[in-house]
Amino acid sequence: MIITLKENRQPYLWARSLLDLYRKEMKIRNYSTKTIKTYASLVKSFINYFYPLHPRNISSSLIRDYLYYLIDNIGLSPVTVDQTINALKFLYAEIFHKEFHLEDISRPRSNKRIPVVMTKQEVLKIFNSVQNPVHRLMMQLMYASGLRVSELVNLRVQDINPDNLTLFVRGGKGHKDRITVFSRKLKVQLSRQIALKQPKEYLFTTQRGTKYTTRAVQKFFKQSVEKAGIQKTVSCHTLRHCFATHLLEAGTDIRYIQNLLGHASIVTTNIYTKVRNPHLFNIKSPL
Repeated sequence: MIITLKENRQPYLWARSLLDLYRKEMKIRNYSTKTIKTYASLVKSFINYFYPLHPRNISSSLIRDYLYYLIDNIGLSPVTVDQTINALKFLYAEIFHKEFHLEDISRPRSNKRIPVVMTKQEVLKIFNSVQNPVHRLMMQLMYASGLRVSELVNLRVQDINPDNLTLFVRGGKGHKDRITVFSRKLKVQLSRQIALKQPKEYLFTTQRGTKYTTRAVQKFFKQSVEKAGIQKTVSCHTLRHCFATHLLEAGTDIRYIQNLLGHASIVTTNIYTKVRNPHLFNIKSPL
């Protein structure tokens, strides 16, 4: 039986305190809010599974069994299992200050999936289906600059440089800053967007004056995709894939694309060479 933390059990108060401490320690170490939420949730599931056994007393062999359980019984993806290992590593190393050889546990191999990419015509079809001009501009900027949706909603007025058509991404994935480009076609719209705002204000705000949430952007993007009649399974992040792929097709050096996307390794960027391989398209089937 799995006990949830919502149940009012006196002996289980140590688990609540442990999770609170876990979140605080991650915040002190400047982990992103999203990572803290994910890791804490994974540790909570780990505690639930072994309750009433305290994590301090759980051996590496039991943890290995737990990971097999996640894969075989729950059907979690390799990415989620890998995140679980990272979350537990933080728990034992940073919270318990305990030597725990998690390297004894094999990391699951991730599936090497080629990202879904739309054609330029499909991207434009989505933009043309949007009636709200602010929503359209937000989607256009994700595509024009290769932005993650979280980076888009956190843009501030001071991050936009209309003169040289660049924007500054602060604290992207892995807390890395970078500079990327945007299209000259968006210069007038962005100039209007920043005209009546202060430098530190968010670039895009709702009618109530609050910052857009990532969920809100994902919602109106999904509605636009359906309205445009796009049959592919796409998301906001697909626009980032399209940005990289279409630049590659236009002959942009992949090292520049790596910098614009903020990838730490060129290996990550190389996936786009598999999406659009001109040599592959020139091969004719023998049939």
